Amino acid sequence: MLPFPPLLLLLFLFSLLALASAGYAPPKAPSDMPPDFCTDGKGSLTKTTGECMCKTEGVEGCKGSDCQCQYGLCWCHYKKKDCACV
Repeated sequence: MLPFPPLLLLLFLFSLLALASAGYAPPKAPSDMPPDFCTDGKGSLTKTTGECMCKTEGVEGCKGSDCQCQYGLCWCHYKKKDCACV
């Protein structure tokens, strides 16, 4: 007798596949991202998510109401107009 029913084993393998592929960024950059976004040297552009990671760490790294700051990093998304790296 098998220690696990085959259906349970198949379900377990499927859930492992789902966990392994979750959380990955898209394979290419957004098509509607403006060409001049994050080109001032104050931040680094992410290749796939359309975000500008500000080089100055902490909350002082960007200004505006649409800025995102977590874990000591600040970033701006290209769709948010009220955010800029300083």
